[in-house]
Amino acid sequence: MTTQPGATRTLKLSDRTIELRTLYEDDFSNPSDDWVVEGVCPVAVREGRLFFDATAATPQVLTVWCRRPFEGDQVVEYVARVEPGPGNTNLNFFLFGTNPDGSDVLSTSAQRTGKYSEYHRLNNYIVTYLNMDDAGEQDVKAADPAKLRVRVRFRLDPGFNMVHETWRDEPIVKGRDYHFAVVIQGPKIALYVDGEKVFEHADATHRSGHHGFRTWATNASADVFRVSRIVNGQSME
Repeated sequence: MTTQPGATRTLKLSDRTIELRTLYEDDFSNPSDDWVVEGVCPVAVREGRLFFDATAATPQVLTVWCRRPFEGDQVVEYVARVEPGPGNTNLNFFLFGTNPDGSDVLSTSAQRTGKYSEYHRLNNYIVTYLNMDDAGEQDVKAADPAKLRVRVRFRLDPGFNMVHETWRDEPIVKGRDYHFAVVIQGPKIALYVDGEKVFEHADATHRSGHHGFRTWATNASADVFRVSRIVNGQSME
């Protein structure tokens, strides 16, 4: 169901309940010009979803930015899944992307190919959520698929600095939708998956810019992307 801009609603999480006012939402019921693609892999809106397939072309890298910039305390939500079939389970998300000088990241979009290292020079946060074994191999190279777990990393750019890392025992299941919520309030950023807190970290380096999806060697899709202002909720300070 689409939430109209300005509408208020309640988001219940494992450790808190937040009242939100919608700033932006795309439920992908229709194609729009709100998304900018970097890379040669196909991106399409169909069946009420945004499909981004980084298994269908070479190089297998892909970034999709939302054209609208955001700033300040907010909650960023997206429902996404890895599509069944060959490939990895690499779900990445950029937060508050800008150029190194603070200008609009989309003004330099044509200069990028989707290669991961290109984004390490920008200002942004990167959330990565993917299956990996203890040897650091992703799905298709894992020696024993039964030993795959979700590796969650939170990085600060520029510099590709790891600021938080954790593991989850249950691996990503292809074809299953997951609800991701990034709560940005005060000096802290917290990630929730299906309402459960995965990590919380204090860093207020970036608070304005563009948000985007990114993946590598993965066929994925998103069912909704939503950004909301926090109206009422317990502060994480």
